[in-house]
Amino acid sequence: MFTVSRYLQPGTFDLVGTIVYEIDQKPYQNTFYNGTVEVVEAGAFLSVESVFLVTLGIALLVLLALWLHGQFQRTTKKTKKAPKVEVGTGTTDASLDEWLQVMHRHLLPIIFYCSYCAFFLFGLFTLDYS
Repeated sequence: MFTVSRYLQPGTFDLVGTIVYEIDQKPYQNTFYNGTVEVVEAGAFLSVESVFLVTLGIALLVLLALWLHGQFQRTTKKTKKAPKVEVGTGTTDASLDEWLQVMHRHLLPIIFYCSYCAFFLFGLFTLDYS
């Protein structure tokens, strides 16, 4: 019986081995080949790889949805001039602050979600499964 390294990725492998033995004080050696060895993960419901791939897929879908939403709004939005807002003794275009609203509504939740997932995955990678 033998075991494989815990760092070996699951998959199908070829096994080649040599057996050295002795019968009636005569040494013998046999070499064998088995091409049907399959290494699988030990009974875990979720693997680190599957959690990472699902998280990455969800993040990409959210980014795609946000991009499509922005494209839809851009094509259906009526073009109008931004009102002038008085600041102190001068005037400033109100559209300059629009990026803050976009950042607050769309990008900050994505950044927080991605950082949460990164810390979660980092915690999974540092666990000792022995």
